Amino acid sequence: MTNKILNYNIHDILKIQIAREEHFDLMRGLDLELSYFRSEVNLEPDIYFYIGKFIPSNKDCYLVDHRYYIRNNYFYCKDSLGRESWEVEINSFEYGKTVVNYSYSYKTWNSKALISRFSIETFLLRPLIYYKLSERGYFMIHSAGVSKNGEAYIFPARGGAFKTTFVMDFIKKAKFNYLGDDRVILHRGEVLSFPAHLILFNYIYSNKNNEYLNLMDKIRFVNSLRQNNYYNVNVPIVKSAKLKLVCFIEKTNKSNVIIQKLDLKDAIDKLIDSTKMEMSSISDNIVGFSLGPYYRYMQAYSYVFPESKVAKYWDELKQNYKAILKGIPIYQIIFPEEYDDRVFQEILDVVEGGL
Repeated sequence: MTNKILNYNIHDILKIQIAREEHFDLMRGLDLELSYFRSEVNLEPDIYFYIGKFIPSNKDCYLVDHRYYIRNNYFYCKDSLGRESWEVEINSFEYGKTVVNYSYSYKTWNSKALISRFSIETFLLRPLIYYKLSERGYFMIHSAGVSKNGEAYIFPARGGAFKTTFVMDFIKKAKFNYLGDDRVILHRGEVLSFPAHLILFNYIYSNKNNEYLNLMDKIRFVNSLRQNNYYNVNVPIVKSAKLKLVCFIEKTNKSNVIIQKLDLKDAIDKLIDSTKMEMSSISDNIVGFSLGPYYRYMQAYSYVFPESKVAKYWDELKQNYKAILKGIPIYQIIFPEEYDDRVFQEILDVVEGGL
């Protein structure tokens, strides 16, 4: 059985290699999230992710909850949700070069099973990226981000807060540049771009005035995937910019825009809660599938090794957020559910005025 190899290089900070058995390679599931970082160079990876049948090396392990096999720097389990089931082994779970072996099955094979499989792969890989970046002093957050004149403005928010529409408006109407519409990376006083699902964002940016996709939009988007042109994008992307302002955004059923200052502790608590939600219950707007197994795996590992880096991840993350955000203006913007040009203009005035 031959393998198809895909390489990804995230800003020369983190390198990922995906190997699939050919009969598993029916679509480019992971590319939907990481296409911008695809590299044609065969990399020495920090994360190696193998998809196919494997024999686990799970001897001499602690057994937690009758299914999690754990020893120092190692994790293995068989897991399932509904009709989906998978087997995963993570070597160097805590430190070192991480090697993931992963196999998947579905009780009833159909188009939904095909799409769901890619979600599980992505939702195992995404939190690993969070964790491995943090080892290097880089921290992914669930946030939109734009920049202008070398300064970055980020908008942390949960799903459904118009992050994508916000970013499109900032780019189209105010000549800002793109850092991300769903996630960005923080490093000291800098924001690095993370164009997750750039193929989808580029489609929306090029064809729509907002992020809502009807059935025909989705069909056209799926057809566009067949073109396999990852780098032909119209979006003005920048690699990084200096962090200038943090504005948490939330929707409300009130009719006016509310702007209030947020203290550092509350901001950090919000970011920590958001990251936990990303790991424990992740929904994807393309495939419509929710699953967050990695968070449970972290909990099981921490139970066996309470002094491990994995167990201390959240406390250390909090301290790093504090160091990065100290001295940065932080606000919360609450805006009407009926988002329109008037609302955007008020928010733009806030950002350009520097509060």
